[in-house]
Amino acid sequence: PQMGDDYQVDRYCRTCSVEYMHIGIKEQREWLRSRFEDDVSLTSEIASIEEKKRSLKHLIHADILEHFLASRFPSAKKFGIEGCWSLIPGLFEILLTSAKLGVEHFEVGMTHRGRLNVLVNILQKPLRTVLGEFLRGSSSSSQSSSSSSSSSSSFSPSHSSSSSRERFHSGDVQYHLGAFSELDLTEIGGEVGETSGDRKICVSLNPNPSHLESINPVVMGKVRAKQAFLNDTQREKVLGILLHGDASFSGQGVVHETMELSNLDAYTVGGMVHVVINNQIGFTTDPRTGRSSIHPTNVAKGMGVPVFHVNGDCVQSVVKCSQLAAEFRAKFKKDAVINVVCYRKHGHNELDDPFITHPLTYRLIAEQPSTLQLYAKEL
Repeated sequence: PQMGDDYQVDRYCRTCSVEYMHIGIKEQREWLRSRFEDDVSLTSEIASIEEKKRSLKHLIHADILEHFLASRFPSAKKFGIEGCWSLIPGLFEILLTSAKLGVEHFEVGMTHRGRLNVLVNILQKPLRTVLGEFLRGSSSSSQSSSSSSSSSSSFSPSHSSSSSRERFHSGDVQYHLGAFSELDLTEIGGEVGETSGDRKICVSLNPNPSHLESINPVVMGKVRAKQAFLNDTQREKVLGILLHGDASFSGQGVVHETMELSNLDAYTVGGMVHVVINNQIGFTTDPRTGRSSIHPTNVAKGMGVPVFHVNGDCVQSVVKCSQLAAEFRAKFKKDAVINVVCYRKHGHNELDDPFITHPLTYRLIAEQPSTLQLYAKEL
């Protein structure tokens, strides 16, 4: 293909791009260059009708869940996904693409932001269970009593009473809890394909009690153990997926420590997929005062892994980068990083007022249409 300025701009200066020239292995660089420059679907946002419908469905589910929880539990902390809604269709595409390539078991680690949405819309955790956890943890007796008549049968387990719910309650908050699910991807919007037959996938979201990136070696260890038990010497059947915050990815040493182990024979798991929810703020810290590097993902470049940068408001670009990262991991058994550049709709949690510390930024965010509104208009 021709290599003029317009060609390069069209490939690398739109809503998604990739850093790969730091990779020392020519085969990997050429594969990424070929996929990014020669595959028109990655740059012209060409997608099948089925893929667009699937992405729209996941966006609607993510948006509705956040609105419902906000209206139903306005005084509860939820650490919602608002501002990075495209995480849900992107995460689903990682599962779907990897399943097509032979992965059967997934170990997922993430922090608190967006966990409830991932639990409900990816792992299919029953909404009545989530609502029951909110009601059980509520300190408002009036709210609980007014809801008990209508929610006892639909929100709570059918066999449980108030005393049994307390007996089995872990004491932790909803956005720290984990879950295990056996998923049929065709039932939640995916088409696995003939090569995978009717096989279901097993997805485990590990609990993470506010220790942020310390979940990384836990997930890596569980993946390695499952590969050993399954005799998966080719590292094809079990995949680890890690979801990070931008501030913690660049600021916590355990990220670098874990990635430094990733290519050692005694520790390797054949690569993991990292998704950085880059909402451009860490609690109340602006990136300009929180790190020296331009991108929060620069620490990953030391390990020679590709870094995909994508606009979180462009759903199809997030989907395409997710597919490409999963394919790269499967082909080269090496980590891949996706930097989803987005924003945080509310404060650190829904009870904080971000206008106090970032009035100009949040004035712009208040005027920004949601990803669902933008995608619906595009369609």
